[in-house]
Amino acid sequence: MLSRAFEVSTTTPPPSQPKCKVPRVIGMRLAVARKKIANANCNTGRVRRARSRKTQVGKVLSQSPKAGSVRTRGTKVNLVIGRR
Repeated sequence: MLSRAFEVSTTTPPPSQPKCKVPRVIGMRLAVARKKIANANCNTGRVRRARSRKTQVGKVLSQSPKAGSVRTRGTKVNLVIGRR
């Protein structure tokens, strides 16, 4: 009778990179929005300014991509900030 030895190799897949879950930053000041975006493994993309009501000056009016979407790490989040 022949005896055969088998070597079992277990490999662990490399850890997946953290994803960018786009945070909701509408209504926040630009500096606060940038920090929240960075903490979510995303990057701040293009920042444009648009006319807004007096109460919205300096705050984020809109963002793209939408909040809650999951993207690859480092995805750029574009912002529109209110101005007079």
